[in-house]
Amino acid sequence: MGKEPGFGLDCGYGSGIGCVLEPLFRILDLLSRKGSADRKELAEEAGIEPSALEGVLGVFRSCGWIRPVDANLCLTDVGRKGFSDLGLKYVDFSSSVYVVGDCQQGVLVEGAADKFLDPAQVRDMASTIGSQGASLFVMKGGRLRFPPMWDLDEMDPGFASMVRGTGIKEGDVLAVVGSQDQEVSRSVAATLGLAMKQLTIAGAEPFDLEEMSIRSRCQGS
Repeated sequence: MGKEPGFGLDCGYGSGIGCVLEPLFRILDLLSRKGSADRKELAEEAGIEPSALEGVLGVFRSCGWIRPVDANLCLTDVGRKGFSDLGLKYVDFSSSVYVVGDCQQGVLVEGAADKFLDPAQVRDMASTIGSQGASLFVMKGGRLRFPPMWDLDEMDPGFASMVRGTGIKEGDVLAVVGSQDQEVSRSVAATLGLAMKQLTIAGAEPFDLEEMSIRSRCQGS
């Protein structure tokens, strides 16, 4: 049986895949949220020149993910299902306590709790590509964690309730990026989310939160 047409993430590994696919993710997210958009909106959201947009849209057309509606474009049923199956979406979330930067953007990554990047690596990556800060919030074992060692349900239940309000489920990771420019935060959040999602597909070794917590306490003692 031949492979069903689709838009996969199985063409790379690590942070590089996020940089490559970020414009595509942002186009899909916009169409998912708004229902339809014209080419000017899509180019602005993706952060690319209108002249380069057709190449990006060609990827989606070849997969059967988009179709025209009057002067706009929208997702097909296949496209809506494919975007949902991607398990990655922007969420509106900010925290002046846990995240550095006035302009913040959250991205929810489904199923990444066991195979996400080290929080220090996340902050370094985010800084390298333009943000001031990035924080991870992980749902594992029914508890919300702020790696390496904070159990938010116990230490800050009010904030934990806010995080749960994003729709985070068991096994998910919420990444929140901060900077002084909302466009930068959106771009970096998408890149980090795609990088973490790629790790879940690539079969990275499970990330042991308990071991990280123990190591952090030992280093701090």
